Amino acid sequence: MRCLIGHRARSVAVWLLLGLPVAGPAQEPPEDAPGGELVEVPHPDLSGLKAEIRETLKPAVEYFGSREKTLSGQALGQLYGWLGLHYFAHEQQDAAEACFLNATTLDSGNFRWPHYLAVHYDETGDHRRAAASYTYSLSLNPANPPARIRLGLVALELERPDKAEEQFELVLGAEENNAAALAGMGRLALQRNEPRAAIDYFERALDAQPEADQLHYQIALAYRELGEVDPAEEHLARRGERAPQIADPLLIFMQAFLQGPEAFIERGDEALKAGNPDEAARVFGVAAAVAPADIDARLRLAQTLAALGRSAEAHGHLEQALEIDPLHGAANYLKATQLEHAGQEKLAIGHYRAAANADAADLVSRARLGILLIRDGKYAQAAEALRKVVATEKAGADAWYFLGLAELAQGRCDEGGAALESAVRLSPSDPRALQSLSRVYSTCGSATEEQQAQSLLVAEELYQRYPGRHTSATLAMAMAANDRYEDAVELQTQAIFEAIKAEDEEGQRELYADMQRYQKGEPARRAWPEDSPIFMPPRLGAGQAQAQVAE
Repeated sequence: MRCLIGHRARSVAVWLLLGLPVAGPAQEPPEDAPGGELVEVPHPDLSGLKAEIRETLKPAVEYFGSREKTLSGQALGQLYGWLGLHYFAHEQQDAAEACFLNATTLDSGNFRWPHYLAVHYDETGDHRRAAASYTYSLSLNPANPPARIRLGLVALELERPDKAEEQFELVLGAEENNAAALAGMGRLALQRNEPRAAIDYFERALDAQPEADQLHYQIALAYRELGEVDPAEEHLARRGERAPQIADPLLIFMQAFLQGPEAFIERGDEALKAGNPDEAARVFGVAAAVAPADIDARLRLAQTLAALGRSAEAHGHLEQALEIDPLHGAANYLKATQLEHAGQEKLAIGHYRAAANADAADLVSRARLGILLIRDGKYAQAAEALRKVVATEKAGADAWYFLGLAELAQGRCDEGGAALESAVRLSPSDPRALQSLSRVYSTCGSATEEQQAQSLLVAEELYQRYPGRHTSATLAMAMAANDRYEDAVELQTQAIFEAIKAEDEEGQRELYADMQRYQKGEPARRAWPEDSPIFMPPRLGAGQAQAQVAE
């Protein structure tokens, strides 16, 4: 794979590579800084690496290759930086250096890339370039104590004590007990032949970070300078290998690239179970950063961010997941729910359909597809989608109920009645299914006398439990089906009165149509009028629970 891109610009990366000094706090290098093209990345031969390293780097390199030609400018720079983190974490230093150089060139306002580049130079012993890179990084982000400490330590190696002292004092001015900065001041004091001051700094550093047992050796050297043998021997006996640790968030983040996303996804899931969504979002974010092509990580992050009210961020991660795999079932489902919440039902239908096609076992997506198709007036399509749900043993009451509505909307009362009977068997106390089934038994020409009698019993119970316009009209319908027209007229009058009070003119017209039939001694013809609100089942609202489409 060739990573040399023809991109002319003032190259901060080349400037840092040469180790030139950085002037001022501006984000751009000086006018006389040399410009140039991006450097070529010497990608390692993955086949020659250990299996565990190869398994981590291979998908990273492949993802880089899939995105490299589609990006430019800052976005391409961030892609280079991301690959550099993978290489750096796995000790592929030459490739990491080239990636960070290109990232610094293209994403020139981002302090992270020159910081990582500086650490690379620091670890490989190129202190001159490390100093230049740390200095440039600090010009972009002065509030970075780890960079100042590292710059101070590099300055000591370059025998620039005044520069080192400046950096350590800036850190200690904000964090007086910073162990690494105190240890740096101790080393500086030793260089200046000030052993008593050095001991003070080293002991303060030990107090701040007792595990940094390497400091005992430094203290022993200072006591030897003073000619105090006993304390020198005592500290020499206690010396160890652990140096004062620099709490560098950027390097801590880089260590995550040694692991795959699975470990962070697991930690994020644990944080959610523990009721800590903020921590879960942070950990899922690390997983997505380590493996941008891992859709599971992105979806978990998107869902968690959405739950935290960070909808714009959630939307961005979801869009990236769909960009990676437009046919991904869970990604399409999540997108569909977002669109449905926003009232964009026609778009939601397409994503629910894609989610259902991606996973035949996804009953929820197929059920939501059917419900939105009912709302869209596409009843035959809705019934087709819902039949696939109820064909499984896991189908719940709601799936049968909405299938019943889709059949009734097409005038198929026998099929609708059969579906509603299944809904009632699964949920015997569901008032929606009971009311619709009572109306079917009261209006369907194939209903038996037993079913008509049953419709009256159900309607009377519903009216007692939920007195109101709709149960009154349902009871009137059942009365008429059982030749009790005077009672039907009385109950229908009550329902009309309630509609008048509600100023529902459309509802009044529906009720008057059936009233005229009852007055003529005729039963109602349809369980629900064609334009009844019953055929507009509610869409999902933000935070609303899913319908029970599966047991």
